[in-house]
Amino acid sequence: MTRFGEPSDALELVELPPGPLGSAELRIATAANGLNSLDVGMCRGTHPLRPDAPFVLGAEVVGEVTETGSAVTRFAAGDRVVAMSPLAYGNFRRDVVVSELAAHPIPDGISDTDAAALLVDYQAAYIALVRRARLQPDEWVLVTGAAGALGSAVVQIARAHGGRVVAAAGSEEKRRACATLGAEAVVDSRDGAFADHVREATGGHGADVVCDLVGGDFFTGALEAASFEGRVLTMGWASGKMPALEALPLVFRNLAVFGMSWGSSYPHEAPDVVRDVHARIVSLVERGDVRPFVGSILPYAEVPHALEQIRAGVTLGKSVASWAS
Repeated sequence: MTRFGEPSDALELVELPPGPLGSAELRIATAANGLNSLDVGMCRGTHPLRPDAPFVLGAEVVGEVTETGSAVTRFAAGDRVVAMSPLAYGNFRRDVVVSELAAHPIPDGISDTDAAALLVDYQAAYIALVRRARLQPDEWVLVTGAAGALGSAVVQIARAHGGRVVAAAGSEEKRRACATLGAEAVVDSRDGAFADHVREATGGHGADVVCDLVGGDFFTGALEAASFEGRVLTMGWASGKMPALEALPLVFRNLAVFGMSWGSSYPHEAPDVVRDVHARIVSLVERGDVRPFVGSILPYAEVPHALEQIRAGVTLGKSVASWAS
């Protein structure tokens, strides 16, 4: 990252020396990187974290441990891991150093590219639905922005826990993808009667749990689509605009609203929760209840273009950069 700006302008491929290895750190030979909207925000300087340029972009990394610090006890050379830098950057490089606490084991049955989709998005989806919203079997779950990396994770985690999913997406291609993921009903998020269509799909009940990833003015429709005593999670603002919250509709319909951010808090505040949830997600994948939706696998040199696609909102599922030769 040479300067703040659009990824195609601000990112350059350069040679850097290997980073030093601390006593509680792992050195990883990178196999793949998961790409995220937060990478776009950091590149453009719109993310709350704003390190001084130049710096190496990249939050998520998957690879093989090549070296461990003297105090490391959970991993050894040859182990496959997925990790996210606590600083949310620094991992778009062939040789990565991360804290032992930031790394999680990957079994041999899960590919590098699938593993690159499992950490940020599936952790956020699982904690939002299971830990925060306390999703119950047969409850209706509305997911906005449902065809993207986080949205598709929410759809699958909801289905794996017995939820009935209404997926909202803005194009026919994205709505078809949501149906393939297991959404019971799919609605057009660009339709002005969006909330009415959600109520129709749920037999007039509305959504017991709403996961809004779009934000902005769309959040108002998401609130209208919630059931009596519904739980609403604001999990992002793909629209580029944070949602505004008024108390009156919450009071009238006894709604509960939760803020949900995984990377900014859980790895630091609740690392034991993160490790437990990772094990549970891996188990879901191994049982076939969840299958990471990787929509695009590209060479690492194409990371700037891939981030531009994420910024434009035209991607399906998770975009993954591969370092395989």
